[in-house]
Amino acid sequence: MNPDPAREFFLKANPNPGREGCPGKDVLRAIAANKLSETDPARLHLASCSPCFSEFRAFKEALSQKKSFQKHVLPWAAAACLLVASGVGIYITNLNRPQVNEARQSSQVSKTVDLSNYGTLRGGEAKRLDAVSLPSSTVRVTVVLPKLSDPGLYIIAVSPDRDSARVLASGTASAVGDDRRRTVTVLLDLRTTRPGSYFLATTHNQDQSSYFYPLQVE
Repeated sequence: MNPDPAREFFLKANPNPGREGCPGKDVLRAIAANKLSETDPARLHLASCSPCFSEFRAFKEALSQKKSFQKHVLPWAAAACLLVASGVGIYITNLNRPQVNEARQSSQVSKTVDLSNYGTLRGGEAKRLDAVSLPSSTVRVTVVLPKLSDPGLYIIAVSPDRDSARVLASGTASAVGDDRRRTVTVLLDLRTTRPGSYFLATTHNQDQSSYFYPLQVE
């Protein structure tokens, strides 16, 4: 299988030679073993530090290999690829829009996208979801996840197609609520996104697939 260019880029995108803010090997091992809270800041640190992400991958892979002797499991690399690809989107988006905090506060629009009654779409023909639309602006989006969605950390992204490596805007946050109604709120900068048809992608940090919903930017 060809190497994922998004993963390779992300592994080099944040060298952090001084290892500033790094949580340490014990914390990385805890993240790899899924013993750390989903909301712990150390998890988000992985998206901005290539050395930590590399160590995290090594710890996770070692655990996966150990478990594979006991039972059959899907390779951890697939999940890592999704996390890397989504992290690239976060990195590129933030890199291309420096010092936008004040602008966000002054032009921010709040919007709710309700996916509670829609099935998730991975491939094939997409069902038309007319209710999913966002303005071409800086949008504070509250996504109502499909019913029975898992708790935890989610990446919400806007993409021109179902290729998760191409991200126009993205945000990461932990879901709140319960099985009856679970929501994720993120900030998406769509000011430079032209009106048209796109996809809204949701990715759970421990899932192996992104779920795509037709999106109209107006």
